[in-house]
Amino acid sequence: MSSSVNVYVMLGLALLIGLCSYLIVVRPFLMRHRGRTLMSRLDYPLLTYLIIEQQFKVNAALKSILGIRESLLAGHRFMSLLEEEEQGKLQNYLILILKKEKPPATLITFGKGTYIIDSFWISSDKIAITWHDITELKKISQDKGEEIDYLKKTVSDLHHVLDALPVPVWFRDKSGTLTYCNASYAQALDLPKDKILAQNRLFWGYNSTSFKQEISEPLTTQVKKYLIFDGERHFMEFYETALDDVGIAGYSVDLTDLKKAISELERHTASYREVLENLSAGVAIYGSDRRVKFFNQAYCRMFDMDENWLHTGPTLGEVLDDLRLRRILPEHVDYATYKKHQMQMINTILNPFQELIHLPDERTLRKIAAPHPIGGIFYIYEDLTDALAIERKYNIQLAVQKASLDNLYEGIAVFGSDGRLRLSNIAYQRIWKLSPMQLKEGMHMGDIIEQCKHFFDDSKNWGVRKEKLLELATDRIPKKKQIFREDGSVVDFSYYPLPDGSHLMSCIDITDSYKVEKMLKQMDRNYLQKASGHVDTGT
Repeated sequence: MSSSVNVYVMLGLALLIGLCSYLIVVRPFLMRHRGRTLMSRLDYPLLTYLIIEQQFKVNAALKSILGIRESLLAGHRFMSLLEEEEQGKLQNYLILILKKEKPPATLITFGKGTYIIDSFWISSDKIAITWHDITELKKISQDKGEEIDYLKKTVSDLHHVLDALPVPVWFRDKSGTLTYCNASYAQALDLPKDKILAQNRLFWGYNSTSFKQEISEPLTTQVKKYLIFDGERHFMEFYETALDDVGIAGYSVDLTDLKKAISELERHTASYREVLENLSAGVAIYGSDRRVKFFNQAYCRMFDMDENWLHTGPTLGEVLDDLRLRRILPEHVDYATYKKHQMQMINTILNPFQELIHLPDERTLRKIAAPHPIGGIFYIYEDLTDALAIERKYNIQLAVQKASLDNLYEGIAVFGSDGRLRLSNIAYQRIWKLSPMQLKEGMHMGDIIEQCKHFFDDSKNWGVRKEKLLELATDRIPKKKQIFREDGSVVDFSYYPLPDGSHLMSCIDITDSYKVEKMLKQMDRNYLQKASGHVDTGT
């Protein structure tokens, strides 16, 4: 019994001694061997630093990503493959680990690649550091950085462009908060941009504490209101539009000058309408849509038009049809072509023109058509019926007077107040030996006198003589005078100023009577001389 107990005691002691030996000697060896095996087989790129040997070991994965051949590692330290700066980075990383501090992630450049070391495993005799290849990530990051720089520059350029605009521009986020405004916006509020954004000063009067329901929504309609800035009252119009999932963009336009111009235009238009309304001529304006835009009372009376119907804005084609139906429009062989031409002319007319229209009721109208400055056509109709009748009577009377003058023995010429010939008769041409071409209506008195130069003496001082003759015929002092011409003829000249400023001249060739009179006077003198001689002898 006691021997069996001793056997069990001995067996227990042996097991205890064996367990202790395993824990003290065998287990650490197996653990080191297992760690080497696991580290060499891991897929992660690992750099192992052997603390006691102060050497590095590179596993297959790290060799692969670094592109290191075995021949490069043989007889060389791993450190010798790194640049000096990168060696320092790796040493600092290891020092912090040995100091039991957690080192920050560190970038290592090896060859053309970039790697990050950000995790490690440490035991009593080694440190295993994981390497991650971020070469592609760095390239992507650089590309993204360039894109970001480009976007920043684009945004900066856009801000410069927006600041150069003469109109306020702003941007609000989806909550309605103001996040950007340009220089014109800040100038209008006379505040710096940062203060405007901090206070959420919305240009048209909204702010962060009012209109809470609308603040996050864009203006649904065009808002127009007066604002006072730069010490003046401005009429502003505001526009906003929602940008999908971004926010709200808006701008404002100063309509002050435009509103003043429109008001001024409306005043001018009203005054023009008043003037056109009071004209005796008929006026009608058709817009570019070929509809009546304006007409005056004279137009209605002239064509017996229904004023209420014209106020509905009928087209020119409808007006022409109405006039033709009531037999006020002149007859045309091809009315359809005429109507089409008139309709097309509204938008194609370039220069004003006029024509006479003879209506079926025997009236004669002068029609003036001109392009309207804002599009369309402008018509003026003037009734010339009475004027033409008077002109016909005048022409007949003038023809009778002309015939009467041409049959006078006395030469007659009438010059206007401008010194130009208005009329003359055949006797005047004959006396001064001028052709009809030399006495054309409208010729100046000085030119006619120049053509009669050969009748007057003083050729050396002709300029002075001509001025005296012009004065004699235009001084508006009635006179009669005999003109002795170089060819021996004598003209009895009379001048009468007319009430309208014209000058009437009459001329009679008295050469024969003057010679007879002269001969008789000579005979009288001769008779008296003879008679006085007889008396002397008788004494």
